[in-house]
This record gives sequence, C-alpha cells and structure tokens, in this order.
Amino acid sequence: MKKSFSFVLLLSSIITTATSIYLFLNNDIIGVDLKEISIFLSCIGIILFLLSIVIFIISNKFYKGFEYGMTYFRVKNSLEKQLFNAKVFEDDDFTIPKFELYFDKDLCNGKLILRNSIILDKRLNEILLSAGLSNYVVENHYKSKREDNYIYELIDSNISFGPEYDSFEEFMEETRHNDSYSLMFDYRFNSVSVNHMLLTGITGSGKSHFLINLILQALNKEVKYDMYICDPKRSDLSVMGKKISKEKTAVDFEEILELFNSFIDRLEERKNTMENLLEKEMNKDYRNFNLEPIIFIVDEFASFMQEVEAQKKEVRDEVKKNLSKLILQGRQLGCFIWVVMQKSDSDLINTRYRENIPIKAVFGASEEQTYVTTFGRNVYVPKYNFEVGEAVLIAPYIARNPKVLFAPNLKFDILKSI
Repeated sequence: MKKSFSFVLLLSSIITTATSIYLFLNNDIIGVDLKEISIFLSCIGIILFLLSIVIFIISNKFYKGFEYGMTYFRVKNSLEKQLFNAKVFEDDDFTIPKFELYFDKDLCNGKLILRNSIILDKRLNEILLSAGLSNYVVENHYKSKREDNYIYELIDSNISFGPEYDSFEEFMEETRHNDSYSLMFDYRFNSVSVNHMLLTGITGSGKSHFLINLILQALNKEVKYDMYICDPKRSDLSVMGKKISKEKTAVDFEEILELFNSFIDRLEERKNTMENLLEKEMNKDYRNFNLEPIIFIVDEFASFMQEVEAQKKEVRDEVKKNLSKLILQGRQLGCFIWVVMQKSDSDLINTRYRENIPIKAVFGASEEQTYVTTFGRNVYVPKYNFEVGEAVLIAPYIARNPKVLFAPNLKFDILKSI
C-alpha cells in the first residue's frame, strides 16, 4: 500500500534533521567545518516537517474541526487497510481504487464515493464495506449517473436517532414544529407527509408503539385527524382508540367490517367535497383546502383479510374493491390506510395494494423474505443489528431506498395525554 505524501515528507524531515545533528556533533572528528551545512539541513528538516503537518491537516480535513479530522483519518486508514487486505486492486500494481469521504457537521452521517472500473464493478456492488469503516455502516449504495463511481451512504452505528420523551410536554415541544400534514418519525426523518403506510415486523419489534406515537401526534395537530382504529388483538391500540372515539374503534371482525364501510362512505363524501372545490381551483389536493386527513388504521391486517376470505363472494369482492379504491384514489382526497402486520406476503396482502403504499417500514430483525415482500427484490437493505423500535424505512423524497429508522420512545403515561 502506497504511503501518503505527508508521511514521505515527515520521514524525509526526520532523516534530514538527524543528518544535520550528526554533522554538527561530529564536526571536529570529520575535520571539516560543516556547521553551516548542518544549520541549513536543520532548516530544511524543519520546513519539511512543517510541510508534512500542513499536508496532513489538509488531506485529513482537520480544517473542518479536530473531531471531524480525527474521524476522517480513522475511517480513511481503516478503509485503505481493509481494501488492501481484501485485494481490491485497480491493477496489478496493488493500487486500491481512489475514494472520497464526506461527513455531516454532526458526524452522524457520511458519504463514501469509490471509483468504479470494469474490473471492480461486480465486487464493489457485493462487497461488505461496513467492516472497513470503523464505527460507520453502509445504509445504502448505488452507482453515479455515469456509473464511474459507487456511492455509499453511511450512518454512525454508535448513535441512536430515536428520541426519548419523559413527558408529554417534551413530546409536544419536539413535534410541534411540523405542519398539520406532516409527522415526526425520528430525528432524521422529522417531517414526513401523511400517506398510506405499511408497518411489518415480528411480534414485539415496536410496530404498535411507533403507531401510537404517530396517532398521538395526529391528535394534537391544529387540523384534527379523523381516525378509524381497528385492533383485533384488543391490545393497547384498542384501549387508546376507545378513549379517542368508541364509535370509531372496532375489535371484532363484524365491527371492523362495519367500520370500514363507514370509512368508505366518508371517502365518497370527501370525493364529492373535493370535486366541488376543484371546480374553483384545479391541480390541488385536500391540504390546499385545509381539510383533515381521514385515516383507517388496522393492526393485524392479515387476520382481517383472512376473515374476509372466509366470507361470501359478494362480501369479499366488495371489501377488495373498496380497498383498491382507498389505496388508489385516497392520496389526493386525504383518505389513507395504515396497515400493521407481521409479514407482507402476497397471500396476506395483495401485491397491488402493497406496491401502491408509499411509506413502508420493517421493524426489528426480520427474515430476508420479509424485506423482499415489503420492498421488492434487488433492493439493498442496510446490514444493521436491529433492536426493538428500530426499522428499515422507505418513504417518498426522504428515503427512496431503505434507510434505518429509530422510533421515538415514549416514557410518559400515554392515556393521560389523550
């Protein structure tokens, strides 16, 4: 592995200074007056030393701050070593590919741009670079438009972006900066527009807690959200729902089906309202007219759909037709569905529904198949040790490719805050 220019200069300054000292101390033995040469060499050594320090500072970006420089130096050296040991060479001269490193001011996120080549293209697409990035992990990677570089988006694995709130007042203070139609998911994704949403993950992975956080935010918006809550598990969500509105909370299948039909009636009313408003002003959606979001929330959606499949054909067809109507037409109207389930296999949720739900998150350490069915094939999922409340997220504009989500932790009494 080639040594950096600053290292070569430093080594040269040491050798030059050592030579000048030797000449100065052994001037009498040699029998020639070499003091002037010794002083000259000392000056050259000092200049080379200072030049090596300047080059080290610039090349490792210490001008952006000491912590930034140390982080850059640590990650760069680790990556160079790992690429060399893995024999990732551009040619037979044992040259590792050139790369550029960038970090945000807070050093929580970074970006690595690694030069691509015909020889390395396949390897760079498959190699697990996180092992060579010190405390950073690759959250997403893709090629540049010209495909001459691989771009890796990095995240500090030692930092949690999940807020913790000890009181409802603290929670409100943190989330009130958003407008009436945006919700805070975590510190990074702190303004996500309301949309259809699919949450998957094993039991106990934090899906329901994350959902409760969103509901609590929605309840305290200036524009009051109209929420229909279905919880066949009869868990925290149903308790919360009954406190918000008993009439719009259901737990049994018959109740859920009836509530869903009421929601569809509401959707039709909104459609008529929007039709009248759009006659006055085109190319707008519900937000432009200060209308409230109407949200149908279903925990254990798979259980509901299995019950639907057991019904008569006309009931099945009606439910599926209305689900399609909601998912395909609801965005502009402000009518949304939030679905929670353990898996999103095609036999549990129609592929057409899933593909038209823009916000998707997989919570906890889920099986690879869950990521495939939720996000699709050939989608890079961050290699991360997911704990409770941590997920992989896809959302319009903010996370077009899967990124790590750290759900808020609400430590206060939620029921008292409703």
